[in-house]
Parts: sequence; C-alpha cells; structure tokens
Amino acid sequence: MKIISESLKINKTLRNLRYSSNRNGVASTIIDALKHNNTLESLNLQSNGLDENHAKLLGEALKINTGLVSLNLHANVLRSEGIKALCEGLCENRALANLRISYNHFDQEGAMHLASMLQVNSYLENLDISWNQLGTIGAGFISQSLKVNQTLVKLNLSGNFLFSTSSFLFSAF
Repeated sequence: MKIISESLKINKTLRNLRYSSNRNGVASTIIDALKHNNTLESLNLQSNGLDENHAKLLGEALKINTGLVSLNLHANVLRSEGIKALCEGLCENRALANLRISYNHFDQEGAMHLASMLQVNSYLENLDISWNQLGTIGAGFISQSLKVNQTLVKLNLSGNFLFSTSSFLFSAF
C-alpha cells in the first residue's frame, strides 16, 4: 500500500481524503506524504489505531505542511505523549484550522500541552477534545490558554470528567 503514499506525494488535485477504520499500517505512509503534499486540505484518519509514534510523525509533517486545514484523529490512542508531539508541530503550523482529537485517551498532561500550543497558535479555530480524561485540572489549563488565544471559536470538551467545580474555570468567558 506504499503506492498510496507515493501517489499523494505528487498528486495536485485531491483535496479530501478519508482513510478511517483501516488498521493496516498505511496511515503512516499517508502521514509521511503530508511532508510533500500541500494540496490536501482535509484528512480523516479516525479509528486507525494511531499511537504516540504516529503522532510524532504527524507533528513533524505539520511543521512543514501548509495546505492541510482539517484533521480528524478521533478514536485513536495518541495519549498525552502523542498530544505533546502533535502540539509541537502545531506550534509551527500555519494552516490547520480544524482539529478533532476526541477519544484519544489523554489526560491533564495532554491538556497542558494543548494549552501551551493554544497560546502560540493563531490559526486553529475549531478544537474537539471530547471524551478524553482531562478532569478539572486539565480543563483549567485549557481555560487559562483561552485568555491568550484569540482565534479559537469552537471548543468541544464533552465527556471529560468535568464536575460542577469546573464551571468557575470558564466563567470569565
């Protein structure tokens, strides 16, 4: 399936690629192609079993890619370490506006990395971090970053073990 990656490296017409629920290792080659393809605008890699190693590759690709606007990584296993790697790439990325990383098994540590990224990234507009394990402390990190970030317009925090004591964190917004 390396042919998909090689094709994506030179293709100048494909704008949207949905490659979800395929746990066959091809996602890595698609991620690698992002280093060469700035035409692809939307990529859906949901439910592919992507882990921290995939996130590192993706973070590196996002540092150079200038075309990808929407990325769906829902229902993978990036965990906090993967979120860190992804955020390192997003700190340098100047294109991605929509990111869905719901249900990726990350906690307050991942939220801390996201918060740091949100303080410097001025392109991300929509962020879905629902159904992880942020908790009150993780929500606090995100809340603090919103005091600095002026581009995020949509944030999904559903299902993150936030309790009534968390509501005060967002009361200033």
